[in-house]
Amino acid sequence: MRADALRRREALIEAACELVRTRHEDSIPLEAIAQRAGVGIATLYRNFPDRISLRHACAAHLFNEAVALLEEARDAMASAPATVVEEAWTDLMWSLVRLGLGAIVPVFVPTDVHELPEDLQAITARVLELLNEVASDAQRAGLLDPEIDGLTVLVGLFTASRPQVEGLNALVPDLEATMVKIYLRGLQPRTPQNPSVEASTPSAHCA
Repeated sequence: MRADALRRREALIEAACELVRTRHEDSIPLEAIAQRAGVGIATLYRNFPDRISLRHACAAHLFNEAVALLEEARDAMASAPATVVEEAWTDLMWSLVRLGLGAIVPVFVPTDVHELPEDLQAITARVLELLNEVASDAQRAGLLDPEIDGLTVLVGLFTASRPQVEGLNALVPDLEATMVKIYLRGLQPRTPQNPSVEASTPSAHCA
């Protein structure tokens, strides 16, 4: 593919991701994506004959960005002191949030990941492999409960950062950041200073 054609294709992918990230919609008109990318609708269809092919390209873009972040964190955390691990872990979590996982994943990733093309399944497997590596280092540094694996961390992270209804955003300033902070604290191992979750469940109080 020629350099200019590749730039247009990448612009379309980035435009689609940005629109989903900011508008939180799963059916953004293809014309709006083309306009955002600064190309005509015919250029979009030359690159992506249907919406599914565009979604797969966006998923690959997102996963590859996640892989880059995870590899950077893994290299920083491996055999590092606890203070370095904590900084790298925290930076990784917030960098993944800034990717817009909460808004983008539900749109671009099918309910059954086995429906993805083989190349995307391979990238997904790489993401999970790296997640478990950094999770292991986070557990070593006392930042992550030993019972929680990398996949659970990721699923919880994009659940905590999913767009909320507008009324809730108006009631709680910086709602996304607040929810993510609460979630990250909840990932930490239980200690006498951080009591067991079970002790505060409704069933425990009702017993």
